[in-house]
Amino acid sequence: MSQTVKFNSTTPAAPSGNTNVTWQTDGTNISGYLPSGVGASYMDILSQDKPTGTLACSQQGPVSVASGATQNLLSYSGSDGYVDSMLIAFDGAGTLNACTLEIYYDGEESPTVSVPLNEFFMANYEPQTVSSKYLIYGNLSGLASYYSKIPIPFTNSITIALVNTSGNSITLYSTVEYQTGVPNTWTNTRKLRVAWIDDQAGIAANSTVSLVNYSGGAGRLLGVWMLEDDYPGGVSPAGATLEGAITTTIDGGTPLVSSGTEDFFGLGFYGRPFYTNAPGGGAVDAPYFPFSAGGQENGLAFINEATPGLTTSLFRFFSLQRRLFTESLSITWNCGNTSRVSFTGTGTLWAAVWYYTED
Repeated sequence: MSQTVKFNSTTPAAPSGNTNVTWQTDGTNISGYLPSGVGASYMDILSQDKPTGTLACSQQGPVSVASGATQNLLSYSGSDGYVDSMLIAFDGAGTLNACTLEIYYDGEESPTVSVPLNEFFMANYEPQTVSSKYLIYGNLSGLASYYSKIPIPFTNSITIALVNTSGNSITLYSTVEYQTGVPNTWTNTRKLRVAWIDDQAGIAANSTVSLVNYSGGAGRLLGVWMLEDDYPGGVSPAGATLEGAITTTIDGGTPLVSSGTEDFFGLGFYGRPFYTNAPGGGAVDAPYFPFSAGGQENGLAFINEATPGLTTSLFRFFSLQRRLFTESLSITWNCGNTSRVSFTGTGTLWAAVWYYTED
């Protein structure tokens, strides 16, 4: 049995029973549900063939943003829609990355997303170049460029702002492209959220760190990034903290446990075989920054063995591997596993988890 569903500006009821769904569009009014039947259609904000509305653009710069000041990159109201892309570029006079990105949905007074640029764009440390499927970051001689292709849906209105927390004035350029007139009825993906950790030091061996712990209803995991630095805490032997597992628990079910930290990201042996410009994947005397054409779902954002210890930055996105939850999402990291590799010292962690929810 199949069922035809016509969508409009209100959230439609999910089809029930063992049915397949035939999509019927009315202009740009389209959304989707995942019913219980095998082979059901599915559409959310990450879908390649999602509808478009009216394309618009908000451009800023060059504009001087004083220390402590806030500059709106986008301020729109009037209909539902979604942000397509976001470029932020600035000269921070030696204080790059010390800014906060804020996203306000539907006129809210406090932002749902308030995250340092470092964490949102996987930008520790500088200078470096990172290019993934959704985020691109580059820094050369004090000039920083950030580009996001993460779709950001909104209902009625959205404000995206940059807060200069650097201590110095910056010269800012930005371009935000967005679609209007598209109802925010996406399955599992009506609001982008970001959980993050900034410079958490002194993490003891075998201890557990929460990367995200959400229990507010349905949603979808987009990506996970983490940077672990052995050097500040004097970890020895190098890389031993990466023996710890990353554990994902969806809706309180059976935990998914990785065979090691780097293994979760699809990069075995602490990521060493994936060095760029390091012959044979051996130890290097300078940091290296793997780069791609921007289509990578997973990879290295940073790796360095120039100082005692190992600094490793890894990312993984899930647009091809759908990770849905109906009630809750939990991801944790274990700082090493001394039953496998004993070590001294403590870990230092930066991390970000991008995920969507329905509310």
